[in-house]
Amino acid sequence: LLLIGEAGVSVPLWAAQYAIYQTYGKWVLFPVLVVLQELDVLAHLAIALGVKRFVTGSVKEGDIPVWSVEYVKWWFGRQIVERALADVHVLGDTSLCAAVLRLFGASIGD
Repeated sequence: LLLIGEAGVSVPLWAAQYAIYQTYGKWVLFPVLVVLQELDVLAHLAIALGVKRFVTGSVKEGDIPVWSVEYVKWWFGRQIVERALADVHVLGDTSLCAAVLRLFGASIGD
């Protein structure tokens, strides 16, 4: 499911890169790639956050029996988070990185 979302976000990115290259050339494309890469990462994170919240929205804290519906929801949400946060290194040590991690449930700072 997440791969479908990633392909849906990346295809317009590829089309934008191609259009910029064809219209303005490589000297404009290379500086714009930095911005497009950040937008791509943020779009992937937004899709992953939405899917995670949709899937694990009703899972409560506590003891969950293994292979119950709640466990599978929790496991699937965890897999989504792990794949999504693999791209957070692009954000570096910015306050945006801390905000993204907080959205996914991390407790950072105060």
